[in-house]
Amino acid sequence: MADRGAPAAAPPARDDPVAAARALAIARAIDEIRADMIASLPARMSEIDAALAPSAEAEGAERARRLLHRLRGSAGSVGLLEVAERAARMEAVLDGREAGIDGALAGLRAAVGRALGA
Repeated sequence: MADRGAPAAAPPARDDPVAAARALAIARAIDEIRADMIASLPARMSEIDAALAPSAEAEGAERARRLLHRLRGSAGSVGLLEVAERAARMEAVLDGREAGIDGALAGLRAAVGRALGA
């Protein structure tokens, strides 16, 4: 599933240069936030992996669930929809609503890899 990218701002009225400048500034800010989110993905995945490691404390799964929840929201907010969906699936697995942690984690890693390649 391909990500749709950052949400597009409404086109400014042609005769309103202030609105046009504001729309351009917003688009640039969204692009910067998206780029920062993509750049943070490797570190976020490392934190999730550490929380899920067999040597992690008993609270590791709960910590991983919180990290996944944040990843899901952040990724969705900047248009990385596949990453958001895969993080939601991992969250469901950790909550016991779905089975298949290995497949869910592999799917999340693949989605992150595609986002990093974008």
